[in-house]
Amino acid sequence: MSRTERADIHEEIDQLRYELNMFSSEETADLCQGPILEISQKLDVLIVDYYRSFYKPVRSGPICHG
Repeated sequence: MSRTERADIHEEIDQLRYELNMFSSEETADLCQGPILEISQKLDVLIVDYYRSFYKPVRSGPICHG
């Protein structure tokens, strides 16, 4: 994943966090459970993808101790 793609994901994560905070801080938070759940699920996926992009896949195969 390129730096630009990471930056785009990071920006989207920030935007979703902002939206989530807006819903969570409202007095009618109980009426907003659908949007809150939807935003939370999107955040979960984006955050995992973002952090996973920093790691190179582990080479599979036998581990040799020598």
